[in-house]
Amino acid sequence: MSVKDIQFPLNAIYFWEHPLYRLKEIYQSLSPGRRLNLAFVEKKFGGYLPWTWLEFNFYDVDEVKGFFKASGFVDIEVTQMVGESSPFISVTGRK
Repeated sequence: MSVKDIQFPLNAIYFWEHPLYRLKEIYQSLSPGRRLNLAFVEKKFGGYLPWTWLEFNFYDVDEVKGFFKASGFVDIEVTQMVGESSPFISVTGRK
């Protein structure tokens, strides 16, 4: 069975033990042409917050883009959410 709707895990990637493996699973569940949008805080911001020192794995934008590409996603786009002051990054890819 494949998922026809967009999957949007917000802040989930920090807790995935193997993000590339998880993105491959998501890719396989999507119908052709559908998109995944993953929002997260980049390592350069989140890695210095005191409550995130344990059990959080932060990534740079290029690392996440690499995970998307290695998982099979195409038309990968990166945007900053909510404007210049927002630390959230959104990466979108199409199956």
